[in-house]
Amino acid sequence: MRQSTLERLVPSASALPRGWTAALAAVARSVAVGAGSLLLVCGVTLLLWALTPESTGQPADALGAGVAVFAAANLVTVTVAGLSVTLVPLLLTLLIALTLGVSARRAAARPLGRAQELGAIAAGAGSSGLFVAVTTRSFTPDGMIGPEAFLPAAALALVAVGIGVLGPDSAWRAWLRGRTPGWLQAGFRAGLAGALALVAAGGLAVAAAVAASFTTAAGFLSAATPDGGSALGLTVLQVVLTPNAAVAALGYLTGVGLELGQASFSPFGSVPGPVPGLPLLAGVPHPTAPTAVGLAVLLLPLAVAGLVGHWVTRRVGHRRGRLGAVVAAAIVAGLVVAVLALVAGGGIAGSGVTGSATALSVGADPLRLGAVVAAGIAVVGGAVAALVPPVAGARTPSASDPGARRAAVGSSPAARRGRRRGGPTAAAPAGATASTDEDDAGPDPVDGADDGAGGIAGGIADGVAARGADGDADGAVRSADPTDGPAASGPVPDDVPGGDRGSADAADTAEASAAADAGTAGDAEIVPEPDEDPAAVSRSGGPGRGEDTAGRPTS
Repeated sequence: MRQSTLERLVPSASALPRGWTAALAAVARSVAVGAGSLLLVCGVTLLLWALTPESTGQPADALGAGVAVFAAANLVTVTVAGLSVTLVPLLLTLLIALTLGVSARRAAARPLGRAQELGAIAAGAGSSGLFVAVTTRSFTPDGMIGPEAFLPAAALALVAVGIGVLGPDSAWRAWLRGRTPGWLQAGFRAGLAGALALVAAGGLAVAAAVAASFTTAAGFLSAATPDGGSALGLTVLQVVLTPNAAVAALGYLTGVGLELGQASFSPFGSVPGPVPGLPLLAGVPHPTAPTAVGLAVLLLPLAVAGLVGHWVTRRVGHRRGRLGAVVAAAIVAGLVVAVLALVAGGGIAGSGVTGSATALSVGADPLRLGAVVAAGIAVVGGAVAALVPPVAGARTPSASDPGARRAAVGSSPAARRGRRRGGPTAAAPAGATASTDEDDAGPDPVDGADDGAGGIAGGIADGVAARGADGDADGAVRSADPTDGPAASGPVPDDVPGGDRGSADAADTAEASAAADAGTAGDAEIVPEPDEDPAAVSRSGGPGRGEDTAGRPTS
């Protein structure tokens, strides 16, 4: 069939290397998410402009305001009338990041291998940052968006696309899982869960404060919005700033405090000052001295820290591994909370049209907040992990204690050879705890002394010795299954002559019986089963001279 000009110029996906296909697909997804987000924000802004009777200007001005909001949602600084606005509508930022991550996770053209995954992440982040920089600088007045707009937008996309690409089935995740101890993986997950729980606690505190000051919030709303369109616009503004308020409230709950312009608030005392008349800020505390309620809220972060420690105890059985997991969780939670506080905070700075310097900051100090969160989880969570006894069903990551793993599965080459053959291993010494964490599964060490007939015989002896250690309670050792051992799983080595293979098998069986005698406890004897004739067993099941384990002539 004759191809069109476009089909000849644009190659099909099958004609491109897999890495290029994944990278181009990442670029297309990032541009599509950026275009959709821009249209959504501009559409809502234009709708609010149309519903507000007091709105001035033209529709193009409303669209320009929407583009500025889109830039702020991508962490870009917006300059208006000489004032630099760094306050981010965090809800829009989270929605954009979530869309980028989900589109990367559910992509049809998934990258294969670690190199392709890195290429897809770089392509998606770079294209997203370039789209934001080009569109915002093209559709806003000169000087509103600086030339550095690419960097923050690309950084946001890098995190979002990276989380999406590095999913549970990614090559990088599998590579890290095989090289990371189980207690560290548990600590990372516990830290993320603890950070999210702390932010949720901040959101609950904001909701409770606004509900307790509902009358004041209603007064703010009626004073600021004389008509329905203005009320809708103010409501949308508060909704997109709700995550910012939750992170700032977390600063109050931890005792770090939060700043709101010239005012500051803390459970240990507040400095009064002018507060914007937003219903979302109606519940800010006003007492300048500590109160019982203000000090009681300090228990919420401590409770979250205790839950993190309890979560670790249910997933890490070894005490040393628990403490390591709690320390890792504290570091992860502190970093996540500090980054959220850095993004959620901001304000207005500059000289403005009047020429007077203006500085208005909102939020909690990121460094102090992250340090306090990390210290609280390390102390409280570590105490819980150290004092609470192991619970039923707790798993012990073997990587947390290599010595325990060697004691549990056996450190001798014989035990390792038994594990490779899929048979039972020698019993663990008293006090050793077996590992059941699926994250600690990994390749067993490879021994190079298994070659030749001597290695085969040693392997049979080791396997029978291991079975002897795990035998019946009465100390009796059953005769070895003729289908066990290397004779059933592979050919006889070439260094054993064909006419002597039956002799070699008989010698192997004799060595296995001797090893079984050595592996039994005390003076246990090898006795036959009550209903079995040893001679019959030897004729029917055991390998005789000149026969292999399947009963076939060996010559």
